[in-house]
Amino acid sequence: MGFAFLNVAFVLIARLVIRPRVPSFGGADDNSVRISAITDGAEFVSHAPALRDVEVIAMMGGVQLDLRNATLADGATLRVTAAMGGVQVFVPEKWKVRVTSQVVAGGVNTDVTPAEHLPPENPMLIVDVRAFMGGVDIKAK
Repeated sequence: MGFAFLNVAFVLIARLVIRPRVPSFGGADDNSVRISAITDGAEFVSHAPALRDVEVIAMMGGVQLDLRNATLADGATLRVTAAMGGVQVFVPEKWKVRVTSQVVAGGVNTDVTPAEHLPPENPMLIVDVRAFMGGVDIKAK
């Protein structure tokens, strides 16, 4: 009974307190966006002409982020926070992807073309992951 009460309390706090303070912003053609999925889900496909800054927050929810139709700006970054949630990111095979992560009881899976197999002039996406009992999957397709 106590465990069920704690779960309900966490969900209510997330919905009533956190969700209003961390809104999503930006559209498919914007170069800077935030996708927030707090106790729910979100799908986002970017068509940005010079994508430079993306933030994804999944708290007790899930996000599917498709960047295959976007063009990267120099120094483009993707910051991902997955707290008891999951994030799936799709990138083009021609992008270099550099991932740094801080993970507690979660995981990060990266299935991309190794940077050393790509030409030096190909664009690079820098991904910073924070996962707490959550998971992040980055795939090149």
